[in-house]
Amino acid sequence: MAVALSLLAAGQGWAAGPEALSMSWRPEPHTDLGTAHQGSDCPLCQPYGVRLVHLTSVAAEAQGQALSDWNERQISRVDSLYRAGIFGRPGSGEANRGAHLMARLATRNAYEALLQLAADSTTVYEASEATLVRAFTSFSDPSLFPVTRLVRARFGLGRVCLQYDLEGTLDTLVALGEKRMHVQLQDAEIDHKLTRVLCVQLPTGLDDVVEVLIGGHFSCAVQRLESDGPPAPAVLHLLDDMEGFWVRKWGVHRPRALVFWVTPGADSLTTLPVVPLVGVRLYVPNLVLSLPFLPDVGFDDLRELDLPQPILALEALRGRQYPKWLHARQDVGFEGWACHGPVPAAVRRRFPDR
Repeated sequence: MAVALSLLAAGQGWAAGPEALSMSWRPEPHTDLGTAHQGSDCPLCQPYGVRLVHLTSVAAEAQGQALSDWNERQISRVDSLYRAGIFGRPGSGEANRGAHLMARLATRNAYEALLQLAADSTTVYEASEATLVRAFTSFSDPSLFPVTRLVRARFGLGRVCLQYDLEGTLDTLVALGEKRMHVQLQDAEIDHKLTRVLCVQLPTGLDDVVEVLIGGHFSCAVQRLESDGPPAPAVLHLLDDMEGFWVRKWGVHRPRALVFWVTPGADSLTTLPVVPLVGVRLYVPNLVLSLPFLPDVGFDDLRELDLPQPILALEALRGRQYPKWLHARQDVGFEGWACHGPVPAAVRRRFPDR
């Protein structure tokens, strides 16, 4: 979970993009799903009448490579527009800013990568730490969730279901793309009782380090929606009704939803839209922060998060000379990779301050 969670939403396929992205790999043959975790309300814990596809390590890497290749082509396309003077005189601050913004709009990230799996209405896709760990260490910003101690992940039917093994002890450093994170098993006080959680100390550009707490079972609904504005058209990728997930920073907070949005069709635009939009927010209803030496202070329930980097092969990211306007750094990816534009009105209507 990157702050927070990244592969996700329901809809029909990609917002845009070549057919190769959805058909570049072939999963293992499917079988019918049986019952698991009796008594759970999560539809993916005990689904019936749908197919189960076991994702392999090879399939996960192939999907990551397809996304990486797509993003490399998009960066090259934006650079061609830059050199043609579409964003202003090449080398000028205006042109550099315009090309950088276009790259943020046109590339794919982990919020969109799970659309393809979670949106499937007839199939549930299953993976585990063993099948995902190599991909998670081979690509930049590969996911919103950690794979350490991941027993089973299921995606499909407009849902995500993650099962973690929280037994025993754990205190280690793990890789999530280009990031290195401290991960522990802890007993955290949540709602006035001790709850066993996986604690991930997530470095962010906005809040330094935020502790992400994940229970033994995480679930959420995912959805893709289109908005005409105001202030401009946007595609919204939602993770809603989240269970088994908390963040700890000046108190323990329980987010309900996460939303990522972007200008539709930006991967094929030849110039910047009039009102370009790209952003991500975590929705924490009734957010109150317990600040040291100060009374509790309420803040906007929609909290801005770091915009995820595009999915790229780390080997290429470290070895390639990217255009200067991208501000590439080996340890962090592309500098200045930030949200742009106001929060769409549709987001504030769905997730109001309370």
